[in-house]
Amino acid sequence: MAGTLGVTAQAVSRWENGIGIPDISLLVPIANYFNVSMDILFSRENGSIDKQVSDLLEHIENAELPYIQKNELLKNALCQFPNHPDILYAIVQNAIFVDMLCDDTKMVEDILITGLKAADTFIQTCKDANMVIRVKSDRIGLLTDLGRYTEAEQAAYEFELPVINEHMHLAQICRKQKNYTQEITHIQESIARILGCLADEIEHLGRAYWSNGEYDKAYQVLTVDLELPNILLSKNGFCAPLQNYYAIAGFEAALCLVMDKRYDEAIDLLELIFDKGISQCDHCTNRTPIDSPLLCNIDPSPYHGEVKYDDYLYQITMREFEPLKGDPRYDKLVERFNSYDSRKSI
Repeated sequence: MAGTLGVTAQAVSRWENGIGIPDISLLVPIANYFNVSMDILFSRENGSIDKQVSDLLEHIENAELPYIQKNELLKNALCQFPNHPDILYAIVQNAIFVDMLCDDTKMVEDILITGLKAADTFIQTCKDANMVIRVKSDRIGLLTDLGRYTEAEQAAYEFELPVINEHMHLAQICRKQKNYTQEITHIQESIARILGCLADEIEHLGRAYWSNGEYDKAYQVLTVDLELPNILLSKNGFCAPLQNYYAIAGFEAALCLVMDKRYDEAIDLLELIFDKGISQCDHCTNRTPIDSPLLCNIDPSPYHGEVKYDDYLYQITMREFEPLKGDPRYDKLVERFNSYDSRKSI
């Protein structure tokens, strides 16, 4: 950019860090460099821009493209709308699981590096403190996947995930104001966040036991995630914000049973996961409110999981479940997955 505009790299660095501003004569060349209008450069069409970005990201997501194509489209979108937080966040999320779902080492590295750069820019420019915390966490994962363990460890030690969140403070304010209705809502939002973190850590502990060859302990731990929704909510209730972990932990618990050759129990669990998944899909599609007094006032939308039908089908047909093939119940279950409407999320 400095070379194109005929300035020093230090000058561009000062602009990026808010220390200096470009000369007015450079504004048109800067707009041309990013291939955007002056209105976009001056943020005069924020509402319109956000709508354009939202439509563009929705189009990219619905296209269900391979990671590399999706990555290129997102990078092009970022050139069109420089430093837009929604695009930066989408690039980060595209990179999060790429190493697990793609075998092309060079492509994985390129996407991870792109995601890491996007994370750094997002952290520097985003004004939403909660989103910055989330992306800082993602950044540690990207550094780890890139094998940059020393940097990842340093970032982990510097990372501060507040156990006390803003809703706890807001609830205290409401109590002082005797606004108990709003206090209830803030406490429920706080509980929802804590539950999500708790379920995540339980699943990670189960996976650690699994990796260590301690399959019985792994199974015992993972089934806690399966019980949490039933303990906290009614049997037929909507289990946000626990639904994602229910699916993930359920498949991992079933794998533990397969490793112990408890095949009938494994199939029982897989059937339960499928039925619960369909129920959650319907709840998400219909925006079903949560009926438990623990969480009834929260907005369930942020917790509408990212686990989709295809993810379920991929999980149940993994080679680790090979010993179950030929069992009529397992074969019928796979058939049910295949016949389910893949356009729905589970």
